[in-house]
Amino acid sequence: MFEDNAPIIKAGCGWLAPPYIFTSAVKRELTNLAQSQNLASMVDYGSPYGSLSLRRAIKRLLARRDIPCSEDGIILTHGASQALELTLRAFAQPGDTVLVDDPGYCNLYPLLQSLGLTAIGVGRTATGPCPSLFERAIKKHQPRLFVTTSVLHNPTGGCASAENVAAIHALAVKHGITMVEDNIFLDLTPESQPCHARYDKLQNIIHIDSFSKTIGPGLRVGYLACPPEIGKRILRYKMAAGLTTAGLNETLVHGIIQSGQYGLHLTDLRERLFQTQKIVYRSLQDAGMKVYLRPMGGLFIWARFEKNVHAQSVSERAATKDIMLAPGHLFRPERSDSQWFRFNVTHTNEPRLYDFLKQENNI
Repeated sequence: MFEDNAPIIKAGCGWLAPPYIFTSAVKRELTNLAQSQNLASMVDYGSPYGSLSLRRAIKRLLARRDIPCSEDGIILTHGASQALELTLRAFAQPGDTVLVDDPGYCNLYPLLQSLGLTAIGVGRTATGPCPSLFERAIKKHQPRLFVTTSVLHNPTGGCASAENVAAIHALAVKHGITMVEDNIFLDLTPESQPCHARYDKLQNIIHIDSFSKTIGPGLRVGYLACPPEIGKRILRYKMAAGLTTAGLNETLVHGIIQSGQYGLHLTDLRERLFQTQKIVYRSLQDAGMKVYLRPMGGLFIWARFEKNVHAQSVSERAATKDIMLAPGHLFRPERSDSQWFRFNVTHTNEPRLYDFLKQENNI
């Protein structure tokens, strides 16, 4: 997926296709940075928290969603992946159990394994994690954390309902479970979109987000937001792992936000993804695929063949035709069998892909 000779059609990948990346703004900000008198400070170590200007801008972005947070509660990271790792290191010890979405973020599972943590899945519904399964898992496994995605869930594309957020939050508080909300697609939804950080006012939630899915994945600028005392605890692990993050990239992202370009870009990107979702949704159905739900936007659609197939074998046949699929077992904590596939709509609208799916369906 990441190699230079990767399949031409990356239908299963997890990031924006090149036409959707905000290259025009990056180019403008690179020009501005090159002419800046403060360039030396941008390539210095800087604060372990990250750029203060960007943290203040993030504070304002969160405030628009009714998520209050101070600058000292925001830590910039090397993408959302580092934010997840630092949080796990700060709150769990080898041998602990962590609850996760099932299906959920595929790269989280090897991370948990590398830290000596046990992942237990909580079944996902179209409106969020199943509350009864969540409580059952809490009682049985006595976990330290629950890592979940409430907005444009990866891989299903669904959003948790307000009722689901309230139910899951109540159970987490009742049983003393720390919740980590991995919401890297939050900016691709309306500001009124329900999520745990908004519901909880960031009192007992660690909120993780990133600019990888809205500006460009290669910038590797993410962040976590939490109460300041928790931030100090996590910050020690950031300093131990890598001291500080890339001030040059953080200044670039801040420039894009401060100029007003980011808000306009988000409006355009949301609409483009919404329209692309409609096209891909119909095309997958025309190719004989059964779609789990129709997302309100974002990158992903979760779909399967009408008949039962061996998903790994299908993926291997697709690779021989330069098509990369993402079979569903990759998104399950125990790599359990799955008939589902994740499709990235920004990479999927390709006739050659649909022809392959039709052939597999024998249409």
